[in-house]
Amino acid sequence: MKFGVGTSIKNAEIVAAAGFDYLEIFAAGNLALSIPEETWRENLRRIKGAPLPVLAMAAILPATVQLVGDGVDMAANVSYMERLLDRAAAAGIRKLVFGSNKSRTIPEGFDHAVAARQLEDYLLAIVGPAEDRGVQFVIEPLHAECTNTFTTIAASAAMVRKINRPGMALLVDFYHFHKTDHDVLSLCWNADLLRHSHVSGKSREIPGTVACDYVPFMRILRQAGYDHSMSIEATFPLTADNAKAAQETLQQAWTAAG
Repeated sequence: MKFGVGTSIKNAEIVAAAGFDYLEIFAAGNLALSIPEETWRENLRRIKGAPLPVLAMAAILPATVQLVGDGVDMAANVSYMERLLDRAAAAGIRKLVFGSNKSRTIPEGFDHAVAARQLEDYLLAIVGPAEDRGVQFVIEPLHAECTNTFTTIAASAAMVRKINRPGMALLVDFYHFHKTDHDVLSLCWNADLLRHSHVSGKSREIPGTVACDYVPFMRILRQAGYDHSMSIEATFPLTADNAKAAQETLQQAWTAAG
């Protein structure tokens, strides 16, 4: 089991010193296609020179890339992702988090069945290029205040099973799981699809900074044989002290869940 932190590459030393295994970064400001070539090359050098690997990337699509609705340009959307996959593979990133709530939100009044087909077609179009580059997408269920697609573990898992390719898997996020879904049975039934996870306090705090029992959540994963990666995704500033407390909190919870 690997524990990591979703944060800027500039915090790599703090994360490494706290005993974490890897970093998860965000496309914006790091590898996004809006970044000039020279800046992207400099970011790539920083990633490769970091004291621990960057294994995952989130926020992979800007809001300007719209996957559902009228006027969707599938060819352009697939081309965008293929170029992002090239950058991710060059940086050694192996998991891309398919969260991107604005890109996948169905516009008001648009046919949800048509939108579902658009999303499926898009995911089918990008899974092959991901596999060719040794990268895997993980679909992230987001609570219903964020988006109106893939808002439950069950719906997200159903899409993963339908695509049925090694390059498409499932993510569970502790915060979203408790926010609206909290479907323990769906998590248990679909834990075999999990290849990545996110963790925080129930209001997006850094673990260890507030009281929060992670053991029941982690027990479900452990009983399913989960042995992949778990990134902190929190909104609070990272410091040397809270990073160390977070690492100890997660390790202790994981051990207690065994």
